[in-house]
Amino acid sequence: MKKENEFFSLSRFVQLLTYDFNNNRIYYITTIPVAMLIMGLFFWSVFPDFPKPDYPLYSSPDWKSKNYIPLLILGYIVFGVFIVGKSFPWLRNSGSVTSYLTLPASIFEKYMVQWVIRVFLFLIIYPLAFQLTANVTADIYLNSYESFLISNNLPMDKLPEIEKFSFSELFGDSLRGTFELIVLICLGVLGASLLFLGGSIFKKWNVFFGPLSILFLIFLINVYASTVSFIIVPDQVNFWSIDFKGSYPVFFKEEVPLIALSATIIGGVGCLACWFSCYFRLKEKQV
Repeated sequence: MKKENEFFSLSRFVQLLTYDFNNNRIYYITTIPVAMLIMGLFFWSVFPDFPKPDYPLYSSPDWKSKNYIPLLILGYIVFGVFIVGKSFPWLRNSGSVTSYLTLPASIFEKYMVQWVIRVFLFLIIYPLAFQLTANVTADIYLNSYESFLISNNLPMDKLPEIEKFSFSELFGDSLRGTFELIVLICLGVLGASLLFLGGSIFKKWNVFFGPLSILFLIFLINVYASTVSFIIVPDQVNFWSIDFKGSYPVFFKEEVPLIALSATIIGGVGCLACWFSCYFRLKEKQV
């Protein structure tokens, strides 16, 4: 490689992407539809039950859009573990490590291929796939529900309302949602970054140790918040109860708690630390 492009070359990067896709085409092609199928089946199982003809007075409860939020987070964790957590698959045995490191591409390019596929695309595609799957499943389920009512001579007023999923429900319509959006994205990216880093540390065991690392991170965040709250609130008796009442700096035309702002900054720095640590771990292997 020439000195002027030994760090990054777009043509080499595209070639490496193509190489990675050709070697994992079945995995990449099937991941999205399989994930959407799993989500669709799960939605179908949690949507309001069909009425029982033997109980004509039974009415199914409505399904509100806010009910999707726990499922969105659950899916993010589960699919994140099995997609982001399997980053750097060529590190699992010494033979594939040697073969991959000898490819005509820089460590940064090899690192970026994994980062783009496992982190960036996951953070973009998963929410879109979740919304599409949720809304399509809701339409199909309502059509099936309506057909069931007709075939059993039940009144149509028993047809429940199943609201579509909307990101506005997740973040809210107020200005306060601006900061909540930043906090949510930061925490989500930090979790994915930890799993990404774990792929270079735990390798094939990352599916197990990666989630444990995230649980440990959640514990540390709770300890941090409790410690700050215990120091600033003098009348706080229980150490683990977070009752932060310190000064609230104003951001985004609203009052944002200092503890939330500082945790967000720490989360952002944590993401960068994970990415840089992962890059230098790969660079060590090249040497």
